[in-house]
Amino acid sequence: MSHNNDFFDDFWKATEKFFGPGSPFAPIVPHNDTGDGYSFQIEVPGIKKENLKVEVNGENITVSGKRGDQELKRIFDIPLGADPLSIDAHLEDGVLELRFKKQKIAGPRLIPIK
Repeated sequence: MSHNNDFFDDFWKATEKFFGPGSPFAPIVPHNDTGDGYSFQIEVPGIKKENLKVEVNGENITVSGKRGDQELKRIFDIPLGADPLSIDAHLEDGVLELRFKKQKIAGPRLIPIK
């Protein structure tokens, strides 16, 4: 498993070297449609819950954290149709799972003309 972590560490280091520290560039993180919402998982190996922060700003989610002297900051798009006010975050075994409920969309209705 440490080889996997080394791979991701090397990838992020190369990304930051090319795009600059704290760059909003991030690979696409696929989200799953759970029926009543969306979820996606982000690997954050070695980062403790108290060292992680999840922020919603407009149509983006910023995940930042610290592991030793290394800092992580990634910006992701909120899935289309997700309610940004309903976000729930859960960390287990080095994987941060973010869950959103789907936005309630009003059904068709007749608008009276005045």
